[in-house]
Amino acid sequence: MWLRAYPVGMALRLEELYRAWKDEPRCDLRTKCQLNFALTDREMFEQYPMGDLYMDGFLHECFFYMYDHSALQIPESWAETMKKFHKELKDSVP
Repeated sequence: MWLRAYPVGMALRLEELYRAWKDEPRCDLRTKCQLNFALTDREMFEQYPMGDLYMDGFLHECFFYMYDHSALQIPESWAETMKKFHKELKDSVP
């Protein structure tokens, strides 16, 4: 016997949506914009607008905690990008 956590109608609707949208350009959840897959992940990250900082979720505090941790190792190719992001985020939060 299979237990269903969701109604069958919901699953069918999700499948319908998947089939309707599967060939459309993908979107990133952080920015809700189309991704340019010709760019590297670092180049895409650099182009993202700061946007909603999710202050109520305290994500900035989590970022600062991890970024300032002595064990953090940022790849050299990302070092300057993350330094700029850190400054921009620090300047954006109260």
